[in-house]
Amino acid sequence: MVVKNQKLSPAALYAGLKQNSQTFARNFRNVCAAAKKQGIKGIAKLLWQDLFGGRNLTQWLYLLALSSLPFILEFTSGQKQHDWLGLFASWTGIVCVILVAEGRASNYLFGAINSAIYLLLSFQASFYGEVLTTVYFFIMQPIGLYTWLSNRVNEQDKTEPSHFEAKKLDWRGWLKYLALTVLIWIGMGLPIRVFTVTGLSVIV
Repeated sequence: MVVKNQKLSPAALYAGLKQNSQTFARNFRNVCAAAKKQGIKGIAKLLWQDLFGGRNLTQWLYLLALSSLPFILEFTSGQKQHDWLGLFASWTGIVCVILVAEGRASNYLFGAINSAIYLLLSFQASFYGEVLTTVYFFIMQPIGLYTWLSNRVNEQDKTEPSHFEAKKLDWRGWLKYLALTVLIWIGMGLPIRVFTVTGLSVIV
């Protein structure tokens, strides 16, 4: 059976755009009303609960272990001057990824901070490709947060079907991906080190 693509008329496109605009305006008002109802103290309390609530001991150990890596590497490098801005960028990036994996809305806060710092560092280093990429990520943080809040506020009674199934790795899976990571790390880092030592420059 062949299904032909049906072209929408300008009137239908206009009607759909108008409906979407009205839906967005209504949802945005609902989000603002919910935020106003909570107040500053209520929002701060919700943020605190999202950041620190609902974790078991394993999750806390996982968070503390991974987020402490930038500090360990920085203070054991033997450098007299520390790159505090780069250190904070690394830390916020790791925390953001962990919060995303845990399904917490506070990941957008750390994502915005991380994107802002990395944007500044990329601009100072003249990495303009990274600048453009980071600008996109920075803009998407408030958009993602709004979408999250809008779904919570405007669709409280709706059950969203899940199309994804979360799976946990067994010890074999951990070993496989750990070995793969080490191989990629060595495979990419060794040539760079060789070119640096021999004085060769590589333009990617």
